[in-house]
Amino acid sequence: MADDLLQRLRVHGAVPAHVAIIMDGNGRWAKGRSLPRPLGHHAGMTAVREVVEGSLAAGVGVLTLFAFSQENWQRPPREIDALMSLLGRYSIAPERVVIELTERERVDDLNRLQANLGALQRHGLRIAADDVGAGNAGLRLLSQMRFDIVKIDLSLVQDGAERDSSRAVLRSLRELAARWHATVIAEGLETASQLRMVRELGVAAGQGFLLARPMPQPTLLNVDLGALESGGMIMSRNLSFGEPQLSAPPVSPI
Repeated sequence: MADDLLQRLRVHGAVPAHVAIIMDGNGRWAKGRSLPRPLGHHAGMTAVREVVEGSLAAGVGVLTLFAFSQENWQRPPREIDALMSLLGRYSIAPERVVIELTERERVDDLNRLQANLGALQRHGLRIAADDVGAGNAGLRLLSQMRFDIVKIDLSLVQDGAERDSSRAVLRSLRELAARWHATVIAEGLETASQLRMVRELGVAAGQGFLLARPMPQPTLLNVDLGALESGGMIMSRNLSFGEPQLSAPPVSPI
């Protein structure tokens, strides 16, 4: 952040509580200077560092960066490789990056998507299928791609506690994911019966209001899942379902 802008913020006290930035224009920046597109991404990361440091210095409470979109993963493989190399440059462990695909996003070229997501996985990133069971598109992707994480839509999870047919679909999804060594996350857990059902099916992780309401700073807590099934309380947003007493990280272990 330019020193004069930072000084004006300090003097006038006009520091926003939350700044959200859509990262766009790296390619146009490079093209306007007759440079390769990957150099535009490097310049973009340099600008991000300046924004982060300036926001900290100015006292901005929350900074949100919208960094990736589906279009990014439809770039040529060489450009994707260049994007991924930036993670190492800034000491970001690739396995900490999860790319979610939701069936609400239209896929025009499945072969290209498969190739690009495969390239991301080879770089160590993990791919998640979101909202599986909300419609037919997610099931189609599951039949044609390998995912590291399968997030089952709340509608299927909640129906599974009431209907044998929905429970059978949940069991099949869990078995399919097990063949990939993928983690299954049950979304929308709101009742003790839903928690009991997904644990009986061997689902590895879950999230929902039964576990906790959204919170800005999730904490690590020991959780008694048995108490939850009988109507107890919990304070962690996501939870691994293993032994009756577990450490509950803010993000389901994968």
